[in-house]
Amino acid sequence: VASLMDIYVCEWSVVSMGAIILGTASGDTYLCNADTGELMRQYIGNGSAVTAISFINYSHFLMAGYEDGSLSVYQTSNCKRVALVHGHK
Repeated sequence: VASLMDIYVCEWSVVSMGAIILGTASGDTYLCNADTGELMRQYIGNGSAVTAISFINYSHFLMAGYEDGSLSVYQTSNCKRVALVHGHK
């Protein structure tokens, strides 16, 4: 994992559980401690820039939208992608 100082952030959101979620130009998403900046979780993307991110279902899932029109849903407990939807072009 690169240092958070090396990440180009495209999208970010404050999470109610004291964390910040960062979406990057490379498609990865990072969950960081809002107070310390410590990396808590990394969600591997698809290589397209993140354009939208949000937690759903009481923070059990993370949804990320990408520049290529795709949408990923990740289970937050294990960082595994549970769904990938490709949009229309």
